Amino acid sequence: MNIQKTDVQGNVAIERGDFIGRDKVVQGNAIYGDSIVHNYPEQTSFPKALSAKVPRIAPEKIVGRENDLADLRERLCDERQVVLVNGMGGIGKTTLAQGYVAKHWNEYQHVVWISQISDDVLTDFVYTEGLLSNLGIQADGQEVQDLFIQIMTALKTVAEQPNLLVIDNAESELSDFYAYLPAQPKWHILITSRQYLEKFDIKELDFLSEEAAIDLFLRHYTRGKISHEEVKSLVNFVDLHTLTIEILAKTAQTQRTEIHRLEQAIADNLRANVYVPHKGQKIDRVTSYLCSIFTLSGLTAKELWLLKQFTCLPAEFHRYEQLYALIKPEASQKEAVFAETMAALTDTGWLLNNQVDDSYKMHRIISDVIAKQYDIVVTDVEPLIECVTDQLSIDQSRDNPIDKFPWIPFGQAILAVFPKSDTATIATLQNNLALVLKDMGDYAGAKELLEVALLSAQTNFGPDHPTTAVRSSNLATVLQALGDYAGAKELLEVALLSDQTNFGPDHPNTARSSSNLALVLQALGDYAGAKEFLEVALNILENSLGPSHPNTEIVRNNLASIELR
Repeated sequence: MNIQKTDVQGNVAIERGDFIGRDKVVQGNAIYGDSIVHNYPEQTSFPKALSAKVPRIAPEKIVGRENDLADLRERLCDERQVVLVNGMGGIGKTTLAQGYVAKHWNEYQHVVWISQISDDVLTDFVYTEGLLSNLGIQADGQEVQDLFIQIMTALKTVAEQPNLLVIDNAESELSDFYAYLPAQPKWHILITSRQYLEKFDIKELDFLSEEAAIDLFLRHYTRGKISHEEVKSLVNFVDLHTLTIEILAKTAQTQRTEIHRLEQAIADNLRANVYVPHKGQKIDRVTSYLCSIFTLSGLTAKELWLLKQFTCLPAEFHRYEQLYALIKPEASQKEAVFAETMAALTDTGWLLNNQVDDSYKMHRIISDVIAKQYDIVVTDVEPLIECVTDQLSIDQSRDNPIDKFPWIPFGQAILAVFPKSDTATIATLQNNLALVLKDMGDYAGAKELLEVALLSAQTNFGPDHPTTAVRSSNLATVLQALGDYAGAKELLEVALLSDQTNFGPDHPNTARSSSNLALVLQALGDYAGAKEFLEVALNILENSLGPSHPNTEIVRNNLASIELR
């Protein structure tokens, strides 16, 4: 159920509160009546691009990786189960994968691109745009684990071959799902990761050769006012690191910065920082390099504004239209310069562009640089936060929670930028994200967020405010799922008293709190008390929402289950 609340600025926002006990889940399968519902696809004909996003880059635009592309092809065609491109951030792993896809696009029947942008690889598969629909999988009522298995089953049933599955930026947990992945010869599987993952065929991606690094610099620096020896010195100074060299060259090109000034700025920054060894050989000093270049890059106010927005987004490609809708440049009076600012940041290397579908991405390392260089505040990105918060809000009468799962990494990306914020805006996002996590079965994650959101409401609004009651009720639903019935009961008694005071005894919010308290009492064995509260809730809902409303049906069914005892 949704209610309206007034935040500390006096603006109206929507915050979601849940009914407890609206469904049952066991072992990842949705339960309806006495049967477990499986939903395997019947579709036998699939489009070539099974995921909506398949980023590609022309191989000729990739410098110094010709041998690596050839080696990848040889490994994949040699029926290796999974080839893992391993290396440090910014060295070109994703670019190599994009180049491979582009070069061999016509040789594959179907292609899937998965970006791991959360801590859970299963959800990354499930909310990959277009994948479920292209495989003919209906998401209604299905749990993430079940949907992941259905995706794997569907991929394995594809008749044509060969096909290509790319998993970009994989985390260590992917090793746990090795046996689920489709196998050779039907599927070639290419993975990129900073981590060394067990069970996979590891291809180490090293730094560029000196010759390739010089070539890369000169591709982006065309002023001709630098000698070969100066370029050689400069690229070695930054450890032949791909991303650093490209941005360094573009900065020197656009800002007409003298090379000795760049070297001195980087050297000064290096002396002021501490670094972590990379595999015991070279030093991972990329963030410090880029911070130095960033300081000298002469970015405009509108460019800095847009970089802050990208810092709060998941590190994957986003289409221009989606970015415009999320960031809402009109709210910041930037709509007239949005497109040109995006292009300028792409030209200078701070953003990556996939021209195939006009999508843009900020590298994870660049996000670290922006966060380090600037103290981003909520007001800098408030329209984006509010948009993501709205996308995570669920109307129980019409929305399927699984449709909200793709927005989880967007909420998590924002909260990672504001880990200590207790503003009303962030707390509302925490509340909505927590309830989607609960629907996904991540009760521990939901509990952590709701505890912080409740504390914020108590601080910002007071213990008797409707928002505080909603969050108390929401936290109670999670505690009940975790088996803490006493804790849930305590919170719901406070929420019910607040709703009776703020809305009156006959309001739907009062019905929600009464119903939720009843379910906890039932779990505690107090069936008489549960029956009494459910009867009150049912009477309110029948009069206020009608006998056929979904929330009325929930309470009626719960009451019937008690009366059968």
